[in-house]
Amino acid sequence: MPDTKIISAYIRNIYPQLFSNEKLIAEFILEQPDSFLSLPTAKLAEKMGVSGSSIVRFCQKMGFEGISDFRLALARQHEASAAMAFGGIMPDDTPELVAQKIFSSNIKTLSDTIAMLDTRALHKAVEHLQTARRIELYGLGSSSTLAMDAYLRLIRAGYPAYGVTDPYMMRLSASSLAEDCCVIGISHTGRTRDVIDTMRIAHEAGAFVIGITSHVKTPVTQTCDVVLSIYSDEAYIMTEAVSSRIAHIALLDTLCACLTLQRQDNEEQIRRSNALMDELRF
Repeated sequence: MPDTKIISAYIRNIYPQLFSNEKLIAEFILEQPDSFLSLPTAKLAEKMGVSGSSIVRFCQKMGFEGISDFRLALARQHEASAAMAFGGIMPDDTPELVAQKIFSSNIKTLSDTIAMLDTRALHKAVEHLQTARRIELYGLGSSSTLAMDAYLRLIRAGYPAYGVTDPYMMRLSASSLAEDCCVIGISHTGRTRDVIDTMRIAHEAGAFVIGITSHVKTPVTQTCDVVLSIYSDEAYIMTEAVSSRIAHIALLDTLCACLTLQRQDNEEQIRRSNALMDELRF
């Protein structure tokens, strides 16, 4: 049975492996949790276009005895998630209380993400990145800073990385890639048109494409070879959730750390990079 605090995260994680009827049920639960909690089974089955027994079997597949147990656990999670909307911050909260709520939200997102991390996708991403002739990182808006931070870490470790955050340059750069190249595209919403278009161009050119997002059921996943997703109910409440970006940083740091460990034979490059950075400091 999944942790009852992260049922929605668990459903999103296993969604690609579900059968067609199960996906209909999963989508309904994620998109209309209130209806799932309040409507009788027969009405739910009618709305979903499945049988009542299919809903029961889905709940059992999630690790519960039946629909009643599943609803009870979902209700507890839904109540907690509602309280966390916008960090649960209220106008009369003190700065200390705001800090507590923000930090708690960040910790929860990181905990949910590591608990549901697709380790096979992570291994596959690292394998392709460490042998790539060229690594391109794409991101716009708040994701652009994440792309550039990862770019800095990779070039300091001696990898042929390039951070591109201009839509025009992204397209040009992606069109010049080949099968021995790798791309990391970052889109919190999973719907950033320029990033998705660029990832598609890179994929068509033969590059291996890695997507980092907060929303797995979005167009960005259709252009990827592997997807690394963060899991946060807050990410589905707030359009630009801060804790989601922190989880994205953690995922990128993980990739960079794994790649740096593979470059222990390139200590001289790392030493030179660190020395150059030290020259910029007092």
